Amino acid sequence: MTVAVGAAPKVELAPGAERMFSNDLSELVEQTARAAADAANAEAPVPAGVPSIADAITEISRLRDDLEGEGLHATLERRRAEVAPEDVQPAPQDAIAGTAKLELHPAVMETLNASLKLLERFNTAPPGGGGKGDLEVPVGKASHESKLVTIEATMEHPIASVWLSKRAMEIGPKALGAQITETAAAAAEDLAGKTNGYFTDLGLPLGPDDIAAVADENRARGDQALADIEHINQQRADLERRLIDGGYFA
Repeated sequence: MTVAVGAAPKVELAPGAERMFSNDLSELVEQTARAAADAANAEAPVPAGVPSIADAITEISRLRDDLEGEGLHATLERRRAEVAPEDVQPAPQDAIAGTAKLELHPAVMETLNASLKLLERFNTAPPGGGGKGDLEVPVGKASHESKLVTIEATMEHPIASVWLSKRAMEIGPKALGAQITETAAAAAEDLAGKTNGYFTDLGLPLGPDDIAAVADENRARGDQALADIEHINQQRADLERRLIDGGYFA
């Protein structure tokens, strides 16, 4: 059994597996797959310095309150002063200090508030509850076209449940292992189609599919912004060259 985070599992059955009862083999595959998934999740690297949910709630609440009460510029300036070394304080931005309070788009504040609500929901959820309340956790399900294998997949276990027909033992361990692998991949695909709505129902402003689309859009906007900056710099350089050469006034 090969299970890696973010990839469909691969199942290979040892010779002699076809001599087992179908129910016993189903249970063996299921238990092995669950154990392999748990081990893969445990070994997955955890980002260093990840704050607790309570710490995140405190920091995001403070940022939201500062933005609402002081505006963007004042908040940024105070945060810069807080993180700068005592002997190297940032210079005041005199050119901006006299301007009116800079405010963020309402959608930004709505996203902050939605994120806070979601964090608070998870922080107060009972152990193992996942903050999902009465929401039904999505389950992907697929059956092989041969009707010999049916598999359910969850977000925690790519092979959560296995059903094997009594006739499944007749095709041999190699072919059966291949069918289990194919069916697990189909169950994972079915699960992926249900996951986006689940996270949206949890209160996330965006689901996984939406986040991917937003990321692509932001990347495109960033590329366009870089291209615009390069174009402006080129125009400035051309203007300076013309001034120096006298051609601008010709």
